[in-house]
Amino acid sequence: MPELVTKSRPRTKALGGAALFFLLLMLAWWWGDRWYQAQLLAEQRAEAALEVTLRGNVLSSILNRRFARLQGLNGFVQTRSDLTGEAFDREFKAFTSALYEEARGVRAVTVAPDGVVRHVYPPADNAPLLGYRPLEDPRPEIREDAERAIRTGNVVVSGPSELVQGGFGLNVWRAVYREDTFWGLVGVTLDVRALLAEVGLDQSQGDLTYALRDGAGRVFFGDPRLFQRDPVINVIELPEGAWELAAIPREGWAATLQPALSLYRGVTLVIVFLLTGLAYLSINRQARLQEAVDRRTREIARANALLEQRVRERTRELETLLELSQNVTSTLELRPLLRLILEQLQIVVDYTAAGIYLYEEEEEKGGEGALHLLHSQGPLDETELRNLWPSQRWPLADAPHHQEVLKRRAPVLIPDVHADTDLARAFREMMAYLGDHIAHAATWMGVPLLVQDRVIGILAFDHDEPNYYDERDARLALAFAGYAAVAIENAQLYAQARSLAILQERQRLARELHDSVSQALYGISLGTLTARRLWERDRPDDAQEALTYAHSLAETALTEMRALIFELHPESLEQEGLVAALEKQAAALRARESLTVETDLCPEPEAPLPVKEALYRVAQEALHNVAKHARAGRVTLGLAQNGDHLTLTVRDDGRGFDPQQPFPGHLGLRSMRERVDQLSGRFSVESAPGRGTQIQARVPLAVEQQT
Repeated sequence: MPELVTKSRPRTKALGGAALFFLLLMLAWWWGDRWYQAQLLAEQRAEAALEVTLRGNVLSSILNRRFARLQGLNGFVQTRSDLTGEAFDREFKAFTSALYEEARGVRAVTVAPDGVVRHVYPPADNAPLLGYRPLEDPRPEIREDAERAIRTGNVVVSGPSELVQGGFGLNVWRAVYREDTFWGLVGVTLDVRALLAEVGLDQSQGDLTYALRDGAGRVFFGDPRLFQRDPVINVIELPEGAWELAAIPREGWAATLQPALSLYRGVTLVIVFLLTGLAYLSINRQARLQEAVDRRTREIARANALLEQRVRERTRELETLLELSQNVTSTLELRPLLRLILEQLQIVVDYTAAGIYLYEEEEEKGGEGALHLLHSQGPLDETELRNLWPSQRWPLADAPHHQEVLKRRAPVLIPDVHADTDLARAFREMMAYLGDHIAHAATWMGVPLLVQDRVIGILAFDHDEPNYYDERDARLALAFAGYAAVAIENAQLYAQARSLAILQERQRLARELHDSVSQALYGISLGTLTARRLWERDRPDDAQEALTYAHSLAETALTEMRALIFELHPESLEQEGLVAALEKQAAALRARESLTVETDLCPEPEAPLPVKEALYRVAQEALHNVAKHARAGRVTLGLAQNGDHLTLTVRDDGRGFDPQQPFPGHLGLRSMRERVDQLSGRFSVESAPGRGTQIQARVPLAVEQQT
């Protein structure tokens, strides 16, 4: 089918592709720029936060040291409050001079008996404070602070605000009490700007600019607008309330990031343009190559179609191999398995005709053995093939190509069965008896069926197209044959095991019939013969006694026959019930072994058939072990329902055994345990030499059988 090949100019394709690539790179560049900017900002803020935290801690420490001076002043007033006038003033100045020394930022130390400032240090520049009444200050916030100091007894920071003696600062008040009676106030006036200078919050130094605001949000230091510019903030705790110290770079956050961002943007943009150029060159080259490729589109399309077909075939082949490996584990019947193998083989390796041959090792024509056809599929159905080839066997001496497969233990190919080669001639000679019916064959392949390096047969198939199979087909067929060989071996072993089990069961039933029913029938025969002779001798009483004996033997034989019939047809458990089946077992044991068998059975339980059958088989095996090994005189058979569980108990007074040592009947105990385990139940054996044996099986009423 002709195909239309659209040619486009390489330059146009290259420009379009490069433009699209450039847009994608610019999108990535924009995202990376934002991410890098965020990273730089986070680092800048972290450094600024560290600086602000350090300065905030220093300011907090300085303030706390200044506030601590009130403690000493309070103690002084407490001990000197009995002095008045000049005596108190002298003591006050002497004490305060030491307190004031090296106290940078302290403007004044005051004592206000009854709320009126009477004593001030240093007196210079603080004369306006004498007579000052903070409780009557015209500013309500000052009055409120002084009242709170009296009311709470705590240190109260008032301000920052304009000072009475001039300037800007803080008033720190504390109330003095004597014997729970208000005596007055002591205070320290602090110069805020001096304290800030001590901390280093100088607007003219450093890379950061700062601002301070109190708990009410009033900015008393720095530019108030700084708090609207996303600053880093450190909280400075005060005795009552807190201050917030904020900072930003002097030129703003964006300006500090600009140098690093500019370098990043310059380098990344160069990379973007270089990559775009490379993309243009690459696309342009690809477009030119496309022109050459277009000239061979027909060949490429055909090759692609063939490749896709092969890929689909190989995928199907692998899936089939997996499916076969699963199927062979669940298919044990030989005939269905052989049909399944040939059906799935056709999916893995297509064929026109195929056959599965079993290798027979018996000596024939020089001791080379023969091949027996198990199953075939092809143009001839099995009836036609059997009419043309009744024996379904090939001596290996007449089939060199089959001999070659067995010898190599590997696949053997005849690419063209009509060629002038040894294997091709051997194939034609062997298949000559089929006449025109083999005319379809053109290619033949044989694959060994190997099980643990042992050849059990051959998987052979042919196709009507010469040279159809190759080495890849041979490898797939060999892998397939490995699964098939294991499956055939398992099916044969299963059939042998089933035949052996049937034979063993027949032998057991024969022994049971011989040991019980046949002996009883023989006794009946003797009893009736004796009765007839006694009757002929006119001895009716003795004849009646002989007939009574024969009748008891007949009842015993009937009981034995019922038990054997039940064992042959355990599905009657569903109709007769478990309790009735156990009663029959007990009756058979009484009749067969002359034992005292007691039963303690609950009413028929509502349990699924697998549970009933498992308990019945456990009881059957346990009673068999008692009769065969225990040498007991009394046996108790019990069945009890406890809630959602059934418990079967078999107890005897026999010779017992050591469960930890090998003992007769241990295989039976293992089979009992396996039956109970499959129902998620619990199996126990209690025994000791000379103390009898108790076997107990406890299973749930409704349970899914384990696999």
